[in-house]
Amino acid sequence: MRRTPRPVKVTVVVAIVVAVAALATAAVLRMQRTESARADATTGPVAGVDDVAAKCGENPCEVLTSVPVGQTTVELLADANGRHGRLRFLEPDGASLLGTALADMDVRLTQKSLSCFQGPTSACLVRGGSDGGVIGEVFVRTGGGWTTVEQPYYSEAGLVDLAQITGDRSPEVAVAKVPGCAGQGHLCRKVPIRLHVYGLDGSPLGCSATYSSLTQVPGWPDIALSDWELRDCP
Repeated sequence: MRRTPRPVKVTVVVAIVVAVAALATAAVLRMQRTESARADATTGPVAGVDDVAAKCGENPCEVLTSVPVGQTTVELLADANGRHGRLRFLEPDGASLLGTALADMDVRLTQKSLSCFQGPTSACLVRGGSDGGVIGEVFVRTGGGWTTVEQPYYSEAGLVDLAQITGDRSPEVAVAKVPGCAGQGHLCRKVPIRLHVYGLDGSPLGCSATYSSLTQVPGWPDIALSDWELRDCP
């Protein structure tokens, strides 16, 4: 069950910043997901935990890492160069595949690219470095299985992560932003930073205080924010 986002006023300026940072990325994600969906339709379900015969691009997939999410095991697959990634969801009654577009956006997938969070609505995040920052793509478990979230997340400050921030026990997406920097990648000054928090559906929930560095984020290297600490994004 997807939670109802806590209403938070978001200014037009923040909406423009998010739109500029994600516009090109979203367009590429839509194109790559369409191509991946066609490939998955011809590949069909993958049977067996040890079956890595599915193709990642033109080459066989390799398992980079796996994460348990309840009764599901989520595996991040890619070719030998960390390109053409896919997620495999191993359920008690079978398996399914979803493509990730990040490797096609010049993001190299590694063993550290996958993280998952179990809750009433479980989610996984695939992320990697790009243009001096980090791009993340979210996958959410719904009643009908696992799906991708259309909105990508870009952090010029190097942090896109899942964290439980509101009181519903499902995760939110936290993205570190440099105030005044609208998707300029490595050209951005890395401090100070502010966390922008989004629901799993991409809806903005608010912003944290400003920190002098990522290490000043409460709970670092985890994120320990509460919804009462969120404020309107300036």
